[in-house]
Amino acid sequence: MSPQQRPPVVFAGRCDVMQHGAHEAALMVRGAGRPVRLIVNGAPPETVRAARRLLSQVAGRHVEVRGYTSDKRAQREAINTADVVVVNCRDENVGLTALDAIVAEVPVLVPDTCGIGRFLVESGRFDPRLIEHSVIRRADGEAAAPVQRWITELAEALDNPDTTRQRAAELREALVTALRTLQSAGESAADLMKAITEVRGSGSSDD
Repeated sequence: MSPQQRPPVVFAGRCDVMQHGAHEAALMVRGAGRPVRLIVNGAPPETVRAARRLLSQVAGRHVEVRGYTSDKRAQREAINTADVVVVNCRDENVGLTALDAIVAEVPVLVPDTCGIGRFLVESGRFDPRLIEHSVIRRADGEAAAPVQRWITELAEALDNPDTTRQRAAELREALVTALRTLQSAGESAADLMKAITEVRGSGSSDD
């Protein structure tokens, strides 16, 4: 099957059944109403079969659930084959799956509550127009963005793949520029991670 013929792949990074948002990812795919292949990654091995059954029911289609692996190469290969990476875990300290996706120029959806989401929004290093379709924002008074807001952005990404990929390329370039700025100041990639973590840690206690 050629790339043009295969259904788009939505990759939900580092998800178990509930804590990291796999259930919500399945709801997003169902709500988007597009023929997609959903891959959920990072389930504890002993839960894979049960998670597959549950999430397939929620999504209304077969969901591929993969057990957690420490093989970073395999994880990056999975990200690289995706059309959209969804990292909807709300309290991820950094959000390494999302960061890997951005570096690979893969379109990503992240909440404004995780480290990379907050960094994109609050660091002042990124044009708001560049991140508006990647970071799912909360409205005033919301502890988390509602699922429907995720569904809207996912459907938009799937319906406009060329535009979505172009945005992903521009976001990667902006991130690389941010890293170069840190390096020119005598800092390193580790300092970028520290900056992301510090922005994450500056949030209110109910984040």
